Amino acid sequence: MFDADLGSARDPGCGRFAGLSPARLRDVLGGTARRLLDRANLPPAGAPPGEPEPLDLLLERAYVYLCADVETAKRGESGGQVPALVRHRCRVDPGHPHGAVFASVLQLLDRYERHAARCRSESP
Repeated sequence: MFDADLGSARDPGCGRFAGLSPARLRDVLGGTARRLLDRANLPPAGAPPGEPEPLDLLLERAYVYLCADVETAKRGESGGQVPALVRHRCRVDPGHPHGAVFASVLQLLDRYERHAARCRSESP
């Protein structure tokens, strides 16, 4: 994949936010593939980033339910009670470390449901 294939993902702001150096950002945006095609030597990869933080159990459950809901939506089926399960998983104490993420998911679910209802009412 070359940087031209990435479309709007070429904006390096996300990579900088993730802590990538300018050189590493160039590699991610296609520099490594170019060097491979040119049969050039690859730069050393550097040290691994370290161990990731363990996933928050409530956040992981919400993610799994969201994935299940997306799969049913892709098939054009109703998610049944899955959307309610997602909402339930997103109701956390105000001081939860990922409270803003859960609140954002709830807002996105509200927007999706309004949009889906409008689409259903407009379809023949």
